[in-house]
Amino acid sequence: MIRRPAVAAARAARAVRGLCPDRNPLRRTIDRIEAVIAGGLVVAFLAGAPLAAVAGGHAAYELAAVLTPLALGLILLGGGFSVHVMLGRRRLAAWDADWQVTEPHWTAGR
Repeated sequence: MIRRPAVAAARAARAVRGLCPDRNPLRRTIDRIEAVIAGGLVVAFLAGAPLAAVAGGHAAYELAAVLTPLALGLILLGGGFSVHVMLGRRRLAAWDADWQVTEPHWTAGR
């Protein structure tokens, strides 16, 4: 499929117009506030990400000794929770199979 440059430019222009603040009477005030907050978060991320990367690089050597056991603990905790969930499903499946046998005898007199 061949994309035409004019169509791509029109879509980009429409997207930019959608981001610009306007006085559309159908746009709620909360939508405008949300757009301002989202824009502020994008600016904060773009400004703070390089600073956080530099700070993280310096701290990585010091924190490696702490983070490695912590990461291992989180992996083991997640694995343990997964096993817990699977065993619970198996237990409930066994209970359901037992109930399928017991239910006809339980409710036969009613």
